[in-house]
Amino acid sequence: MRTRVQPLARWLTALVLIFVFAGCGYHLPRRGHNLPVRIKSLAVPVFANKTFEAGIEDGLTDALILELSKTGWVIVSDVEQADAVVYGTINSFRTSPISFSISELAVEYRAVMSCKVVVEDSSGHKLWNDPNVSERREYEVTSDPFASEAAKQTALDQMAAAIAEQIHDRLFDGFY
Repeated sequence: MRTRVQPLARWLTALVLIFVFAGCGYHLPRRGHNLPVRIKSLAVPVFANKTFEAGIEDGLTDALILELSKTGWVIVSDVEQADAVVYGTINSFRTSPISFSISELAVEYRAVMSCKVVVEDSSGHKLWNDPNVSERREYEVTSDPFASEAAKQTALDQMAAAIAEQIHDRLFDGFY
């Protein structure tokens, strides 16, 4: 003979399971602990460029400003009005061939960008730094120099976006 579970017991069991499983799984990211809570605004001056690749500092700076603006955890402002400043230096950018055609011409390159990032508060106190934030991308080259240069620029843009995301995540989510 089977006993029937009372309706109230079923509801209580379901309610307990809902509360147990509600704490599991994904959650929305929150502002991490790498920057003090008092930091409400950041300035991002143009990164210094110690490489021979002209203009990459502008792309990386713009990508970081965009990434910081997405979450709304801080306001991007001028240096004079900011609670802290993100200083960056692109220390290296290099390309090297990684794939060759039958006639031994390079058909694919790897680009690697590396930079140093320091965050200081308005009094000059160092809040966070990483001396080696880097990213790499591969891109194809062809006999058309304009298409090859466009592929290289796309790789540069992708690296800038990835580095900006790394900096953001390390500052606010505590990922390393």
